[in-house]
Amino acid sequence: MSLSYITPAIKNGEKVIELQKDEIDKATEEWKQALILYVVGESPTIAAMERYIALQVNTVSKPKVYYHNDGYFLVRFANLDDRNEVLYSGPHLLNNRPIIVKVWSPEFDFNKEVLQTIPIWVKYPNLPLSCWCMDSLSRISSGLGEPLYADECTTKVDRISFAKVLIEMDVARELPRKLKVEDPSGRCFEQVVQYEWVPKYCAKCMQVEHKCNGKEGVKVQRKVTKWQPKVDTNKTKEGKVPEVKEQVVAPREEIWKQTLVKAVGRSPNKSPDVQMMMQNRFGTIQVYEQGGSRQVELPLVI
Repeated sequence: MSLSYITPAIKNGEKVIELQKDEIDKATEEWKQALILYVVGESPTIAAMERYIALQVNTVSKPKVYYHNDGYFLVRFANLDDRNEVLYSGPHLLNNRPIIVKVWSPEFDFNKEVLQTIPIWVKYPNLPLSCWCMDSLSRISSGLGEPLYADECTTKVDRISFAKVLIEMDVARELPRKLKVEDPSGRCFEQVVQYEWVPKYCAKCMQVEHKCNGKEGVKVQRKVTKWQPKVDTNKTKEGKVPEVKEQVVAPREEIWKQTLVKAVGRSPNKSPDVQMMMQNRFGTIQVYEQGGSRQVELPLVI
């Protein structure tokens, strides 16, 4: 793709780059069927995201998956139907991690829209059936955030236990658990709000599902427990402190000699002339005879 020089405009003595509307509209048209996907608390590979998308949509043309260094994926579909099939089939999970799905827009800001304003599936249990039209659901959901759409069962009224809608909400604020609703007759009732997933937001780091202890530069000192001899509590009560006896360890050569003599003495089939040899760690070979005290030390040749 070759580029050409276009003279910038000068306004108030400052160089200003002026973009053309037709150029922006043309580029926007190419990306309008794209989705933003952000896996909370994990950074999967492009191949893993491609496999996940392939399981969500049945299409001949393979969607193109892009990865942004900010940590989110941009998935461009061949048409809007494939995009909406993934968009409306939530909530999404990858490796038991929730996926935030948003429609791409030219004004998209990852830090503001993904890390703070998040689409959340909301349930309205025991919502009166008179409130199940799209206009009433939009009014009720607007009390929580910006409503996006209702799921298929709510749209077709295949399930009447609860209504389920997707709403973009600001997770930096406390999520309401109840809404006060007033019908045309003036009757008020409290509508319970349930969330399928409540993200934890770190106000200090401005990130979702970020574990921050809020303490920097504080070093934790390890406690070292020194060994102490066991004290008999019965004797200490009488005012007597038990004495700690020192253990005397015999030299290694004496221990070997005693062990060898005992081992030969337990064997009735051994003759008195049998010699036993053992190599020690000092590079010599020691020879012991049963019933005798003769010891021969031979240098070890390597």
